Amino acid sequence: MKRNSATPSYLTIGRFRIRVPKRRALRMALGFGLLIRGLLPPAGPILLPAALTLLSMDIPKLRRLRRRMLLRFRRSRPRYGRT
Repeated sequence: MKRNSATPSYLTIGRFRIRVPKRRALRMALGFGLLIRGLLPPAGPILLPAALTLLSMDIPKLRRLRRRMLLRFRRSRPRYGRT
């Protein structure tokens, strides 16, 4: 059995790293699940950024919106843009 040599994708939120599934259908299902759960109290607003970031991997309009927001954030706070 041949192993896949590609490095796994990770979603980084703050100091947490979450491994992202490679299958698009699974990513979409997890993203929509987090989005629906994010709209319900009490943990609502905490899950929305993770849901939108996960969905933006497969939805081009969300990807562009996420990149624009990230650029604005980095321009307004230059020290966060450095690694």
